[in-house]
Amino acid sequence: MVNSGAIKGMALAMCLTIASLVWANEQRYDDFNETSLNSNEWKLSSELDQWSIVRVRDGHLEVFGNGKWRGVQSATLWHLPKEGQDGTLTVTFKIRPFFHTVGGNPLHVFDSSVGLVEESESGQRRDFGFLLTWHEFSEGGKYKVKAGGDWIQTEQPFTDSTRDYDFVRIRLGRREEGTFCSLGFSQNGKDWLTLYDGDADLPEAVRVSISSCWGALAVDFVHVEVEGNVHEGAEPVEKPKPKAKMLPFVYAVEVPKGMTPKLDGRLDDAIWDKAHKVTLNYLLGKQKPPTQLTNASVAYDSRNLYIALECYEDRMDLLRVAHKDPSGPVWQDDCVEVFIQPEPQGQWFYYFHAVVNPLGVGWDDYGYHQK
Repeated sequence: MVNSGAIKGMALAMCLTIASLVWANEQRYDDFNETSLNSNEWKLSSELDQWSIVRVRDGHLEVFGNGKWRGVQSATLWHLPKEGQDGTLTVTFKIRPFFHTVGGNPLHVFDSSVGLVEESESGQRRDFGFLLTWHEFSEGGKYKVKAGGDWIQTEQPFTDSTRDYDFVRIRLGRREEGTFCSLGFSQNGKDWLTLYDGDADLPEAVRVSISSCWGALAVDFVHVEVEGNVHEGAEPVEKPKPKAKMLPFVYAVEVPKGMTPKLDGRLDDAIWDKAHKVTLNYLLGKQKPPTQLTNASVAYDSRNLYIALECYEDRMDLLRVAHKDPSGPVWQDDCVEVFIQPEPQGQWFYYFHAVVNPLGVGWDDYGYHQK
């Protein structure tokens, strides 16, 4: 015989046990309240340069890529449910811009991203998440989302205030009726608006990814919730090692007197028949070769360096040319960019940068140096 007090005690114990089991599925992966980035939880996704930023400050992770996609990925790898299993991975980010200047110019959140990145045996890398990009490419500053395919434009504006936060959430998993990916937005972390909800080609495993190119992105927390057959692991998924690639090079030829080339966009000058030609068949950070052919030649005289490029395009109707003002972001068009580095050894940040688009609009800049 069991008395009622014992029964109440057992019931209370059972409720506490069940509650603790439910709560165990939920974790705040990082709230960035330490004085530095926790190296047990995060790994750099790309090497930093002198001006890029990945730091913890005032309870936030701050990321700035300085023109290249840089940031962090979680050390934890989440393996998603296989066919015949049910499970959901939910990741929530609380984000806003932080105040940062380059050359005295304040930066915004434009060109930054949070989400999940695939890790698989095949080496395939797909993204699931959110992109905050330039107004002219996002219908006036609205989120783009991705569910493993192309970026999809939404109608939801993103914050450009250093005081106001956005909450964005990814749900990825498998139910009895099939796989799914849901991407949501909230201004308070409670009331959610669905930006995308549909089927998904579920990856084998994913990591959390936080990155920036030109955006100054601050992340207040990353919150992870795991339900069902989703399990953690820190070891990378085995994938084939990429073959080593060698950057192409070309010898510059000296321009004889009387053969100075004209800068008219034509390559019918005699010097270009004499100059060596190289095909640019390497995309920085990519495994696949470019789909369009580009040939380059270089010549010089006592005063000038001459660079000729032949850029082929199968679909001229898809050529992107929007900027006619040389003071604008010409590099956002289809364009040619040339970086000249006079002192490559130990002076990587000492360079000159020139851009020209198909309209002949030019833009130039230089690296951060004292010369």
